[in-house]
Amino acid sequence: MRTAGGLKSRPVSTDRLAHVMTDAASVPGLVRGLCVFGAVVCAAIAGAAVANVQETAATLGFAFAGSHGQVEFLTMYGGFYAGLAVVFLIGVGSRAVATGAMAVLVFSNLGALVGRVAAMVTLDTVSDLLIGLAIGEVVLAALGAWGWHRISRA
Repeated sequence: MRTAGGLKSRPVSTDRLAHVMTDAASVPGLVRGLCVFGAVVCAAIAGAAVANVQETAATLGFAFAGSHGQVEFLTMYGGFYAGLAVVFLIGVGSRAVATGAMAVLVFSNLGALVGRVAAMVTLDTVSDLLIGLAIGEVVLAALGAWGWHRISRA
């Protein structure tokens, strides 16, 4: 089957998805737990963003000048985090996806931490919320590194 762009496409087989989820026993328990935790946290972030955009945004210090800002906020905090929740959830049953999920946990939190600290220094602003978020990023990156180490040695 050809698409409008001339690329071949084929339907996704449910057998392939079932195969991805059959190696759950090879995912160490700690890593499965981190994947469940990651899925719950990401789903909660996405849910909070979608359920009450204005309140969630205000808690984080966002003020929207128009609907474009809300679209971007919902894209990142709603859509992106919902997608991450799915990745972590699939990682519970797939060693390959769990390995990637641990890498995402490490590098996304390290990236956020570097950006946060740089912004705090550059903008000369510190608050309990920002410090708490930075501490959370350190903890999540460390947990991801631990999980990544565990899955690579199992």
